[in-house]
Amino acid sequence: MTAILARMMRPADSTPLKSRTSRGACVLGLAAVLMIASCAQLAVGADSPVEARKTVAAQERQRERQQHDTTLLLERFSAQMQLSLLGQTHVARQRRLQALQKTFDQMKEGPVLRSDLTIAEVILAKASVELVKVAAALKAGLTSYEAHYHERIENTELVAPVWDKRFPASKEAMLEMVRQEDKSKALTAWHRVQDAISIMAQQDQQTEALDTARTSYAQQFASRQLTLRGLAALEIIYPDPRIERVRAHTELLKAKAAVLALIGRLRSDDLPSVPKAGTVSLGLLVDPGEPSLTSNVLGASPANFSKLPTQAPIPAQINLLDRFSAQLQLSQLVQTHTFRREQLQTAKRTFEQIKLRSDRGVGRRADVDRAAVVLAKTNIDLLEVDAALASGLASYEAHYHERIERTKLVEPDWADRWPASMAEMLEMVPEGGRSEVVIAWQRVRSADNILVQQDRHTKTQNAASIAHNQLFSIGRRTLVDLLESDIELIDSRIERMRAQTELLNAKAVVLALLGRLRTDDLPFRNKGR
Repeated sequence: MTAILARMMRPADSTPLKSRTSRGACVLGLAAVLMIASCAQLAVGADSPVEARKTVAAQERQRERQQHDTTLLLERFSAQMQLSLLGQTHVARQRRLQALQKTFDQMKEGPVLRSDLTIAEVILAKASVELVKVAAALKAGLTSYEAHYHERIENTELVAPVWDKRFPASKEAMLEMVRQEDKSKALTAWHRVQDAISIMAQQDQQTEALDTARTSYAQQFASRQLTLRGLAALEIIYPDPRIERVRAHTELLKAKAAVLALIGRLRSDDLPSVPKAGTVSLGLLVDPGEPSLTSNVLGASPANFSKLPTQAPIPAQINLLDRFSAQLQLSQLVQTHTFRREQLQTAKRTFEQIKLRSDRGVGRRADVDRAAVVLAKTNIDLLEVDAALASGLASYEAHYHERIERTKLVEPDWADRWPASMAEMLEMVPEGGRSEVVIAWQRVRSADNILVQQDRHTKTQNAASIAHNQLFSIGRRTLVDLLESDIELIDSRIERMRAQTELLNAKAVVLALLGRLRTDDLPFRNKGR
């Protein structure tokens, strides 16, 4: 450009002076305009990469925020799906218990053997235990959800989202909607959806087949071809396929939600549970007078629940509680080991009797095979708990630098330190730090309910074992029937012991939060080496 301007300004010899002066002014003006434009172009060229980088960074931050929000939404969706599964399982267990109770009442009114009535009592007690356990799990899940998401789920009736228009029609269509680095995750999520669809179809077939079988059994019972005991046994297994179908449906919805989250199409209105009144009431899970975490007893409303401090125990209480729980776990393993050893001895003794009868030609070979299966299972159970106990003792010694010399459980006496009611307990903690205490108290109530039902189950199982022995004496039961009854009795005792352990552990948490747990509460009161 400089060369061009110089050439334009060079005057010819024949050009008048006035013309040369005008040309010079024009050239200088043009040069100024060109220089200004050139500088502006250079300035824009220098700033454009910076602006581009800023734009890309802003877009990346926005994408990360959207991805973070989608991840949180997917977690909330999964949490609500789990609550819905527990809620529907609770309803199924409750209906089963009602059906069993009706059958049991009919058995008591009709001509039935006392032994059959005892066996029906066992089935009824077992169903009661399962219902209480599901209720406890649901209650704990609702409380945990309320504490984490600061909202209360009033019902767990599933509101299935409608995804027909948003869900991709094919795997190829889905892959076009995700970034290259997310294609592997998308493929995994897609295969998970297809697997869930297959499982769902199988569960539908199984449920339909059992519906047909149940109708047939009901007709047989009406024509007196099926006993009430047989019908009661059918009622105990019937809801399980339906529960498995609900579980398969839950897994399918969760898998589809994962796909929608990857392609950015999951929305807040897809959440399965909404906090409003529904047909499935959870009032039966809440004890009268028992508060919600967000009720006035905590001094907070749902809007400011997140600002509540928790009632954290002091470090000394935390360490003591950890040690208490570790010893309690060891105690459970020790008692389980004792029960399993008793089971194995019973199985060996009965197996030898059955085999001897078969060798003499007075017993069936099929009974020997059944007894061999029971014997093998009890042997495996004992080996597993033996390994767990050895590992637990070694871990405790390495962590706490003391050896457990004896493992006989010494139950602590908490009568003088245990609060008489929730109201009394809440008076012991600051008004703004009651959430953890309420959760711990609810856990105690649930554990206590499970223990009560487990006690009932163990007693009825013991009565059933006695009834089996009486029936064996008159030839109506075999030795294998006696063996299986004895195994079930010991299993019920193990479950009762576990329920008792859970209750003690739950109470220890409450005392630790109140600052009332002491070293002499430890289950194993021996000194370190």
